[in-house]
Amino acid sequence: MTTPRRRKASSGFTLTELLVAITVLAILAGFLVPALMGALLSARESTVVFEMKQMELAIEQFKNDHGFYPPTIDAPGPSDPAAGTGAAIQNLAQFQQYLNKIAPQNAENAASFPGSSNSRLVDWWINVGSKLDETTSLQFWLSGLCKNKQFPLTGGVNVDATGGTTGVMTICGFGADQYSDGTPFPAGVVVQRENYFEFKDKQLAAAAGGATASYQQAYGATDGDLRFRYLDYKSFSFSDGSPRAYCDGVDSSGLPLYLNQKKYQLVTFGRDGLPGAGGDVSNSGAQGADNICNFVEGRLEKYFNQ
Repeated sequence: MTTPRRRKASSGFTLTELLVAITVLAILAGFLVPALMGALLSARESTVVFEMKQMELAIEQFKNDHGFYPPTIDAPGPSDPAAGTGAAIQNLAQFQQYLNKIAPQNAENAASFPGSSNSRLVDWWINVGSKLDETTSLQFWLSGLCKNKQFPLTGGVNVDATGGTTGVMTICGFGADQYSDGTPFPAGVVVQRENYFEFKDKQLAAAAGGATASYQQAYGATDGDLRFRYLDYKSFSFSDGSPRAYCDGVDSSGLPLYLNQKKYQLVTFGRDGLPGAGGDVSNSGAQGADNICNFVEGRLEKYFNQ
């Protein structure tokens, strides 16, 4: 009598089992991927908030040393529709008042660069100061001032740059000091600068002309405008391309009720890199809700939940 052969058990999965497994994995991925992306974005946001706090500490140290918070510098251009209104410093005379508080005995306005008919102060303002704005002012105040109290802007360097320039320096933030045309200083010429905050080179983005460098969030360099903005409470509107400190309504005289008015506002445009309407927080809209601001220690939308 012959015994029937036993069928060899299959060691693989059936098509139905594979489809069930793939379906389960897809469902899990649907839950996990958004959660992981959310956690990653939250971690990035926390990094920005932490760096903003470090900036605040540096700003407070600057105030302790000099008696005032760094003012926004934003000299209006000839086509600026907001010329004559808003920013704390818009011209050389206003800037000089603050410079004289920092270094009362400075000689920037009494000395000239070789070959220049202007004072060092005027040449510095033309080449550097007048190009500063709400995205670059803080870099100047916290890392661009020289320790040389006689020449706090130019460091006392008397060597002409090549190419016929007057030898005006750029602000800190480009690595080695250099002249405004990009020419490096001669070997051995070093300018010591005050350094309240370490602006990381990889987060600096040089503007056109090479005289200023805006400071960006540490992530998403291609995701819209991610620059940090430093605003005193006398500034104007994101929506028209100019800075404006955030306010929440108006007082009995119709004047804006600026947030954090006695100090300043640090703002960066959040995950989407978009400003929103700007100005009044009630009109910030969806694009402005994720803006990261120092007066709420996080996203602007948190202001409405306080």
